[in-house]
Amino acid sequence: MRYYPDVVKDAGDVDPNRMRIPLLFFKGQHSIEEQAAREASTHSSGPNVLNEWTHGDLLSVDMLGMVHPEFSSKAQRNEGLWKNDFASLQEADYTRQDGVIGYGWVARYTRAFLDAYLKQDSAEKGFLLKNSEENGVPSHVMAVHLRSAKEQ
Repeated sequence: MRYYPDVVKDAGDVDPNRMRIPLLFFKGQHSIEEQAAREASTHSSGPNVLNEWTHGDLLSVDMLGMVHPEFSSKAQRNEGLWKNDFASLQEADYTRQDGVIGYGWVARYTRAFLDAYLKQDSAEKGFLLKNSEENGVPSHVMAVHLRSAKEQ
């Protein structure tokens, strides 16, 4: 969605501007150079899907310091990966323990999102509306942005 807007555009029957469902979008950190290289080598021409997602709530979460494998429960349990490859994956001075903490918050926000929107749980919707500090998230773990749906 973020990195391959051509795929969405080429689908033909998918138009983010018409979507009315809520979306939870997690992302890790990428340098400007990494993003430019990704866009140059992938299907990156087309509309920015997240910018056009305006008729459904969009909860966009930047997981500071988390690298791609840290979003996977399988990779979280792969000690060999972390022992052998973490140095090449590491973002800034974030440690492996920081990734474990971040993964816990990914799980917590995912559960809150699903409960808020699928079960209509007002307490979980309230959790999503608070800033991350109010929810007990340690500093420098995540940045949460909620953009409410526009009325149509």
